[in-house]
Amino acid sequence: DGYMGPKILADETAILLGDKTTAKILDVGSGTGLSGDEILKKGYSCIDAFDSSKPSCEVAQKKGCPKGSELQLNLDNTYDLIVSAGTFWVTPSYPGVDMFEEMARIVKRGGQILIVVNQEYVQGEWQNWDKLKDLEERGVLKAREVKVVPNYRMNVSISNTNNGNPPNGVAMIYDIL
Repeated sequence: DGYMGPKILADETAILLGDKTTAKILDVGSGTGLSGDEILKKGYSCIDAFDSSKPSCEVAQKKGCPKGSELQLNLDNTYDLIVSAGTFWVTPSYPGVDMFEEMARIVKRGGQILIVVNQEYVQGEWQNWDKLKDLEERGVLKAREVKVVPNYRMNVSISNTNNGNPPNGVAMIYDIL
C-alpha cells in the first residue's frame, strides 16, 4: 500500500545518529520488522525489537530481526534511541503519551525518542498532551519541533485527508535530558 513510515524512520535515524553505527536502538511496536530492516540497511546493527503481538515478532525473527516480545523493559539508561513507525496515536487503544515517561527511563541521558506516524494521528482528541508538557517541565525530556514529512503513505485511498494527495507523516523527536 505504499507505506513509507519505516523508510522515513530509517532516514531520520541516520540523521540523528550519524556514524554512530553501534548505537543501541529499541524499535517499539516493531511488528514484523519493517523498520528494523530499513535501519539495518543504514548500517546500524544494534537493534532490539519490541511488540505486543507474538505472531508479528515470530515473522520478524524468521527474517533475522533481533529479539522480540520477550524483551524485558527494566533496562534503565540502556538505549541511545527508541524508534517507532506507525504505532503511536493511531487510536485510543494504541500506545500514546502515557508511555513516554517509561521510554525516557530506558533511554540514556542525551539520547532520543523518535516517533514517525501519519500526521492525522497526532490530531486525535484522546491524547493527553499535557503529560508531555509535564515531562518537559520536570526536566525529563524536551520535544523538538515537529517535522512534517510528505508522502507518508503513497496509497491515497488509505487516508484521504490531504486533498487527494498522499497523506503527510510527522517525525517527532524528544531529547532525553
